[in-house]
Amino acid sequence: MPVTPFIPVPGTVQCTIEGEYFGDKVLNNLYFKKIDGIITPQLLAPLVQAVDGWWASAIVPYLSNSYNYLRVNARDLTVANGLVFSNGTSDIGGLTQPGMPGNVTLSVSFQDGFAHRGGKPGNRISGLVEPNVVGNSIAVDWAATIVAGYNVLPASVSAGGTWAWVTVSRYFEGQPRAFGINGFITAASVASYKVHTMRRRVNGR
Repeated sequence: MPVTPFIPVPGTVQCTIEGEYFGDKVLNNLYFKKIDGIITPQLLAPLVQAVDGWWASAIVPYLSNSYNYLRVNARDLTVANGLVFSNGTSDIGGLTQPGMPGNVTLSVSFQDGFAHRGGKPGNRISGLVEPNVVGNSIAVDWAATIVAGYNVLPASVSAGGTWAWVTVSRYFEGQPRAFGINGFITAASVASYKVHTMRRRVNGR
């Protein structure tokens, strides 16, 4: 298969939240823009520690105890060989009821003021428990708790005005951009209260 070329995103860090659910790896990506100046190890480490602490306190307690949170892996996207840093609290979810299958997810959408033809950027949250799902719908109260957790993220990482929570676009009308661009996220919301599925990626597709 052809190798996808690296598309730089100046001044932007990708934070990948890594966990496991029923033995399968679960990943969610978040992006942060350096407001002024360059990204240094002295600035990257506190960002990753803030995202780690936020996920561990604002999201993990509301997931199944079959969910095992591991770490945040960060990468500076300014250049292909950008800085990297990892930090992990390592914890399990706080809900003890039977967990739903890993492909049953809540879709959280990020609002950034752009029209996204391929769908709004966001995260898929697995680790639901049986009371979180009513028929084919997500329980409204639980979904609101998760979204509220996302909406405190900016305050968690923006101390001193150093970082902004953003989206990343590397393509325009199907063609790669020379440089990725950012959209500044104003809020998170529930994309739909219908149960979404997280498909397992299969080689060759």
